[in-house]
Amino acid sequence: MMRDVTWSGLAAVTCAFLGFACTTDGSDADSGPGGLGGTTSAGGGGQGAATQGGSWGQGGSAQGGSAQGGVGGTAQGGTGGMPLNCDSGFSFSPSSPVAGTPFVTSYTHSEPFVYVALDVSGAGAPSSVHTDTTGSYTWEFNVSGHQAGVLTARFLKDKNGGNPGVEVAKCEVRIQPSGSGGTGGASGAGGTGGTAGTGGTSGMGGAPPTNRYGIGYVGTGDNTDHDLAKNLAGPGGHVLVIFADITPGRQNADQGWKDAISALYARDLIPVIRMAPPWGNRNVRNMADSGSNHRSYNDLAKAYRRVIEDLPKRADWPMYVHVHNETNLCYEWECDSGTITGETMAREYAHLVADVADELHAIGDSRIRVTNGALAPGGVVDCQCGGSGFTPGWTSIEYLNFMKAEVPDVFDKIDVFSTHSYPASGKGFGFFVPYDQAGVGLKYFEDELAAIGKPNMKVLVTETGWTISHEGMNHSRDQVGDWTVQAYQNVWETHPNILGVMPFILRDSAWDNFAWAQTNGSPYPVYNKVRAHRCSKPGAQNCN
Repeated sequence: MMRDVTWSGLAAVTCAFLGFACTTDGSDADSGPGGLGGTTSAGGGGQGAATQGGSWGQGGSAQGGSAQGGVGGTAQGGTGGMPLNCDSGFSFSPSSPVAGTPFVTSYTHSEPFVYVALDVSGAGAPSSVHTDTTGSYTWEFNVSGHQAGVLTARFLKDKNGGNPGVEVAKCEVRIQPSGSGGTGGASGAGGTGGTAGTGGTSGMGGAPPTNRYGIGYVGTGDNTDHDLAKNLAGPGGHVLVIFADITPGRQNADQGWKDAISALYARDLIPVIRMAPPWGNRNVRNMADSGSNHRSYNDLAKAYRRVIEDLPKRADWPMYVHVHNETNLCYEWECDSGTITGETMAREYAHLVADVADELHAIGDSRIRVTNGALAPGGVVDCQCGGSGFTPGWTSIEYLNFMKAEVPDVFDKIDVFSTHSYPASGKGFGFFVPYDQAGVGLKYFEDELAAIGKPNMKVLVTETGWTISHEGMNHSRDQVGDWTVQAYQNVWETHPNILGVMPFILRDSAWDNFAWAQTNGSPYPVYNKVRAHRCSKPGAQNCN
């Protein structure tokens, strides 16, 4: 794909992909916005981190046995989907509520609140009734009238007379469709598009194990890539793949896309699918619904849905859908003529995220989880349409604020927050410094979560890592490996938000300075050091 373009085109794609300002031979600045340091705001990405809160649904034994999966046994119902945003103290009985079936919500706190209530909102007409107070102190509520989707429960104190009450804590829970039997209640047969379900090869039943390791691809990968990823990350590891041909007219998934998802599930890996327009056409705003002023993307969202429905699924295992990529850069949100501001870009993209999230959640499959397209930490103030000019100076924070201003509930619609968090000494600049100087960049996702008002949201880091050469800095591959292990030890494995980390990139000739393996598949030191670190942990698998 990218190797088929000229060097100038490749440089442009490079800038857009990583969010860096680039130069070709000589001093002419490439048009990718978001430069690194100096007077140019750097691109790149924020990073997320998070411990998984709670457990994935433990369905029955639905499990295929080959690369193509086969039909698994009938599951007996699950104990719940991946946790959403939830403050401590909440519990649900049953733990995976079903549409139309009353359930009990409990909240426990150390203080003896009075005039308590549980405010519930979501699909249907949910309501709650306070039924009991036990222990020191637990309040129980019966909830009814709910339908499939995300239900938000807010525990209130001092709700009396005309006083609306004061929120103490809030929790989101996924309501399963009626008759679904929870997230584990699907059989080994495949997705709604009719593709047969995919099973793993390890004999692993039920939901995936908690695992923060992973890696990113430039495209869909091949069997060598998948085997490398399997041995690097282990069961439950995350792999970013790119499906770069999504347009409103697309009716189904490419066979190569289906094969990639089957291959990942067969190796007990979790796919994170970056859905994107064709490589040669990043003008997504021209794919907006006619007459909407680039503020409605229902037709494109339906194409997203058709592709996802057509992909193979694995019982109890998630599939993440990443809505485009680094749209705060000129090359990822193109325009036709004149100038477009970063504010306009953000406001338009907010509608794309909202429309895609609504369409995918309407499928009613709790395995399908929506995440925003990660942003470059250094974005643009404006872009010259059809040219190479841009004005740097904003970080992703301004962009996120404009998204929320345009569609206030846009971040309520996603299941997980995606971020690009490259090691850096500053917010939007100073990238690829040694580990002991890189903490600001590695934890930049905290600023992004604060901007969207969701400091506890779970995070996928869909790009991060070091390069061996950048702006006069040269690092050995052994140094890159050592620093990456330190990042796992001190940030990625320990931060309470992170679900998975997918460093850029496994292997590709155009990105060899970032690569974890040579193009022939031979691992570089970073691959071997990270794998050895993972395999040093008790119970680690795929380590022979």
